[in-house]
Amino acid sequence: MRGRSVAGALALSSLLLAAACSSSGSSGGAANGAGAAGAGEVSSAPVANSDNNAWALRYTGGSAGPAKGTPYKIGFVSQDTFLPSATQGARAAVAYVDAELGGVGGRPIELVSCSVNVPEDAARCGAQMANDASLSLVIVGGLSVGNKEFYDAVGGRKAILIGNALASEDFVTTRGVAYTAGSPGVLMGMARFAVEELKARTVAGIVPDTPAGRAAAQQLVKPILDAAKVKFRPVFISLQATTPDLTTALQASGAGSADALITAFPPSSCISMYDAIHSLGIKPKVITTDQCADVPVRAHLKTVGAADAVPDGWYYANYGYNFDLPDVDSGMKTYQYAAAKYAKPLGSAPVELRGFSGPTFGTVMTAAKIVNQLGVDKATSFDVVDRALRGFAGPAMLQVGPLKCGQAPFVAVCGHQIGVDQYTGGKWTSVRDGLNDKPVNLLAPVS
Repeated sequence: MRGRSVAGALALSSLLLAAACSSSGSSGGAANGAGAAGAGEVSSAPVANSDNNAWALRYTGGSAGPAKGTPYKIGFVSQDTFLPSATQGARAAVAYVDAELGGVGGRPIELVSCSVNVPEDAARCGAQMANDASLSLVIVGGLSVGNKEFYDAVGGRKAILIGNALASEDFVTTRGVAYTAGSPGVLMGMARFAVEELKARTVAGIVPDTPAGRAAAQQLVKPILDAAKVKFRPVFISLQATTPDLTTALQASGAGSADALITAFPPSSCISMYDAIHSLGIKPKVITTDQCADVPVRAHLKTVGAADAVPDGWYYANYGYNFDLPDVDSGMKTYQYAAAKYAKPLGSAPVELRGFSGPTFGTVMTAAKIVNQLGVDKATSFDVVDRALRGFAGPAMLQVGPLKCGQAPFVAVCGHQIGVDQYTGGKWTSVRDGLNDKPVNLLAPVS
């Protein structure tokens, strides 16, 4: 089945982005003003909470104040050693909902957690969740191993909401749903952006030289460009490529004369890409992911004396909303306030407000919304909760656009819009995102 082959090929590239997020360093607070140079640096003090709580109360349907009574239990399975920020985000969301939003139906949420490190752990955690009669809903923070084993062990006995879809099974499973667009959406959205917004006729690509990287370029990006009759020249390069390696790759791809350059790498490679572009003296229109605006990249630019916080002029793809352009309506300001207040280190892992903390925080908040809509006393069976998860049309916190689950080939992925923003002249600008109501629509015909 072609859908499964595409999803399977995407697994490694998804994990690449996961590694980038999980290793990006500590934030320690909420973002400061987004428009200025240096945007994205953080403050240790949470922002005022009145507007944030008002939004959160409307969104979740909660009631102001602390929750009381018998906890409503939600299962939580994640890979803590690989994605500590996912667990930090989930725990921060639960602490916030319980302390300030009245829990669900007035009752506190309690996470029943199980951590995965190897595939055998996933099967064990799945069995634990499946056999726990107190659970009707399980949230997956993020798994890079054991995804299939986990879904098989749960066996359709619990409703599953996937916070961060990282491996092929997360995209195509019929056991659960994910409300974000995921890596398939981001990659396809970058290609659409090149066609629709930049009107590109030639596109260069710098792509990881892995089976997943090659498949993503050939089966996700290229078909969109082909449909628009755009010439695509990808160059495949090692994840360990140095600045000289990337300099050679950029020349081979024709990036200096192409109408756009599409690339998706972790922050370490973004740094080498930035240095290589500057060494060549070229100014390509780079379309990348927000990993190239992450903490290590910012630190490098500061070290080399760059005037900008992140690579200037580049376009950065996201789920429709930008950590550096926080707004009320998407829930970004609420997330920054609550995570700065409630997120705690996980073992030796410092608090990380970027990475996978945000999507997982949003997933817990949306789960609270759905439970409140159902009524906490009715949200106690697999059938009722699973039907509600699959029927939820959005909006989902921090994900732009309406949701529609069950779309082939990625039947578990319910988000079908993404955003792209640009950092230029010392400030962030919405180009195509939820802030200006012009997101990239993945379901629209390619023009």
